[in-house]
Amino acid sequence: MLFRYCIKNKGVFIEKQKNLTTKNKGFGMIAPIKLKTKDFILTVEFEDGQIRQIDIRTFLGSCAKTDEIKKSKVLFDTAYIEDGMSITWKNGFSLDPDVVYDGGTIVRALPATGNFNKVITALKKLV
Repeated sequence: MLFRYCIKNKGVFIEKQKNLTTKNKGFGMIAPIKLKTKDFILTVEFEDGQIRQIDIRTFLGSCAKTDEIKKSKVLFDTAYIEDGMSITWKNGFSLDPDVVYDGGTIVRALPATGNFNKVITALKKLV
């Protein structure tokens, strides 16, 4: 799978690409499981329970593919999760979910369940 993304390098946005295969899944990546689009706001729920949001108009750099998405609400609304690993639009642009996870606004933080709850309980005992 080919990801295309924009990065800001010394004030200039540059279109980059990298190849990912299903072997890459699970190496530091928290997979997206649901997404919603509304008014150029992309809301993504991740497998760890967190929900993050980005405003696509201000978050993405300026490249040919991203400019198309930022100018067309119809195209923006075509976002979907491809192969459980990338957020992709019908024009072929893919966004690495780590970008949303690391740079998005937290809508819902990690739920206090499972192992996380055990860690919190153990920490409270230490205090």
